[in-house]
Amino acid sequence: MHLCTCSRLTDLFLSPQLQNSTVPTKQKPLLETSKLLSVKSKLFTKNVEVIEPGGFDQFCDDGRVPRSKIIKMVNTGKTPHAKQCGIQFTNEQLIARCRSSKEFRLRGDGAQRARMLSAIPPPPWESTQNNLEKYNTRMRSGFCHSGKGMWAHPFDSRCVTVTAGIMGQYRPGDLVLDFGSGCGHQSTLMTQLFDVEVFGIEAVPAAQQWAQNHSVGTFHHTNGANLDWIPDNTFDHFYSFAAVYYIPKAEICKFVLQVLRTLKPGGSALFGWLNGIYGQNAGVIPKAAWSCVHDLREHADIDIIDDKFNWDFDSRAAQDIISNTGSHSIWIRKLH
Repeated sequence: MHLCTCSRLTDLFLSPQLQNSTVPTKQKPLLETSKLLSVKSKLFTKNVEVIEPGGFDQFCDDGRVPRSKIIKMVNTGKTPHAKQCGIQFTNEQLIARCRSSKEFRLRGDGAQRARMLSAIPPPPWESTQNNLEKYNTRMRSGFCHSGKGMWAHPFDSRCVTVTAGIMGQYRPGDLVLDFGSGCGHQSTLMTQLFDVEVFGIEAVPAAQQWAQNHSVGTFHHTNGANLDWIPDNTFDHFYSFAAVYYIPKAEICKFVLQVLRTLKPGGSALFGWLNGIYGQNAGVIPKAAWSCVHDLREHADIDIIDDKFNWDFDSRAAQDIISNTGSHSIWIRKLH
């Protein structure tokens, strides 16, 4: 077998025949091109509305802006400690990174899988908790119109979303299950920065409806405790932050197995903020409750990490409710 050397390849691509060859193209007049760009800009502006100062309205792929919705953009990273996020890429840098990756990699088929899944009705909503009224109150107070979304306190949800995307290796066309999707702000941000497809499930009907109307993704109303209706190997990633602690402690191991079943090999899962002080009224899930995951290590890589090492490394940030509340998160990578 003969290998072509780098110099021979260079000679080939720099040969006079190729240098002097031209490919006939039919170029549009400059004025016509400008008109097309102007029309596209107007269409894009019509469907995206920045409703909070600092809201970010760029997308890795502008074609991902649904024409059937008015996407409302909020500021998901405006807290005093936002600059201390462990992942320091700017939104613009992440979009440039996403666009660069698309030059050499075919887009995944997440959109097709999302459509197929949307044709399967989720199980009827059954309340497993009696403390969801606080979220209904927040919806009535218009919380979805700000970056804090369903949270009572501001927090840097951008840092969590970006960290999950980098750690989980979110790629264009991947399908993400957003468990407890709330207003859909994180789903929109994932789409903007990583060009993923998002399938959200949410227990609060008003939040699910707001997301369906104003966020990028597909959103369904169900409590999510039962994932039996989802086929095997459907999702590339599972994303949840401050929601899994609503699963009863006795059911958590069964739930993890369900999540792993729905993930494709190589897929990632984030079970975030499992023991924060503001969620302890719903149920504490201590690290010991996850001892069952050790039996899964032949099938998955698993890390249990304190949140002060996951998101914000500035322990002096007084308003940092995601890092200074004794919480922890679980990171899982399905092997096969």
